[in-house]
Amino acid sequence: MPYAVGADAIAAWQEYAAALREALARDDRDQALELFMRLAGTPPEVLEQVKGSAYWPGMRELAPSLAYDAACLGDGPPPADRLGGIGQPALVMTGPGADAAMQELAGDFIGSSADAIAAAMPAAERHRLAAGGHMVDPAILGPVLTDWFSA
Repeated sequence: MPYAVGADAIAAWQEYAAALREALARDDRDQALELFMRLAGTPPEVLEQVKGSAYWPGMRELAPSLAYDAACLGDGPPPADRLGGIGQPALVMTGPGADAAMQELAGDFIGSSADAIAAAMPAAERHRLAAGGHMVDPAILGPVLTDWFSA
């Protein structure tokens, strides 16, 4: 998950983080995954499909790692003070907009997070890909990375 930007997103993140801690303390991996997928904007019908798929058992095994993601994101918003201390050039890149699998996210949740991260970093370059989704085609991503690392 990206950092949360705006009061509603931050409140949703903090509610999720507390519920995730409770689910993982009970070793309720199904609930932990459901919480994450709902926070990520997964529509209920897609969530039900995933739960019934061959992928779900493997995802259940990885569910405890959601605690690490939550710990990295802290209270939700980007840590502007810490990011402001990063002087190295950085490429902050996202796709063109909301992914179909994340259609229940408010607005451009991921883009807003990337904008805030880039704004906080003194040497960041913000780039939005013209095409792509959650899994970007290397033919789209490769030239952007080649150009940036060659500059």
